[in-house]
Amino acid sequence: MLILGVGTATTTRALNLVTYHAIANPHIEARLRKELAEVTKGYPKEMPKWSGVEKLPYVAACIKEGLRLSFGILRRLPKTSPDVELRYKGWTIPVNLGFWML
Repeated sequence: MLILGVGTATTTRALNLVTYHAIANPHIEARLRKELAEVTKGYPKEMPKWSGVEKLPYVAACIKEGLRLSFGILRRLPKTSPDVELRYKGWTIPVNLGFWML
């Protein structure tokens, strides 16, 4: 269940964000449609190849921006330190054990 959640929740959020901004901003949508028209000439008879879509600079930029703006993980990050023990009040978290102790 965890793998399913990790693989879908963050991806869904990023794609939703890109789709919203593309629809909400007509100039973004127009530029995406213009660039995608290059690789979708044979659609619906022929599906566009991913190798062609991933080379489109504006499409790639929109996807990267969506990934940047969307949140990454759905829970807090563990407190770890690679080389120094973490100390808080009376507690000590040993080096590199912080993640496994949660």
